[in-house]
Amino acid sequence: MMCVRTIMTEKEIMEIVQNQNDSTYVDSDNESENGISDAVPVPSTSEMRKIIKSMRRYLNAQSNGEMDKTMDDLEQFVDNVVLKRTFQKKISDFFPKKQ
Repeated sequence: MMCVRTIMTEKEIMEIVQNQNDSTYVDSDNESENGISDAVPVPSTSEMRKIIKSMRRYLNAQSNGEMDKTMDDLEQFVDNVVLKRTFQKKISDFFPKKQ
């Protein structure tokens, strides 16, 4: 029996992560009986950090560090999402500037 596995590039992984909707992610493997995909909740930031930590442990056990940069990029992406959400806007940002 032959098993074929596709290897995703760092760019493909980052595109998948960045293209996910903020509120829901539709998983093609999670279809109801009528063939319509059910929406799966997106993990919280703390859940995502646990997932990345778990993935890093798995990848470190399976490889010789070749995925470290990809995992670092994913962690940085999650951190940037948190920073964007927590950045407090100035009151003037809510009003158009007169010219």
